[in-house]
Amino acid sequence: MTETGNFNSLGIVIAHTAAVHENAHQVVSLGLEAMKRGKRVGFFLLSDGVYNAIRGSGEVAAGLSQAISGGGKVFLSSEHVVASGIPGEKLIPGTETLEKPYEALVDLIMEEWDRVIMC
Repeated sequence: MTETGNFNSLGIVIAHTAAVHENAHQVVSLGLEAMKRGKRVGFFLLSDGVYNAIRGSGEVAAGLSQAISGGGKVFLSSEHVVASGIPGEKLIPGTETLEKPYEALVDLIMEEWDRVIMC
């Protein structure tokens, strides 16, 4: 974080699908806007949020694909991907499935992201 309170990186944790919680779409749009302004952005999907990472599943998936194309990161909880029964070939290309998701999330929040939004 800079002295003026501005931030350089943003983490967005999504635990819901866009069908259940409209904020999923809003926070992805917010992340894309932050990227346009030169911020590093990462998304971390867990619980039902992993359904947003199914290729072609809607506006949230399209936004996550756009973020990856622009240099953003999209991390997935392997536990929740497996529990959801989503085969790897259906996931958006470029997503990173993490074997120790909670350890990784703590590291991202404490070490990588200046600001965090949870949805």
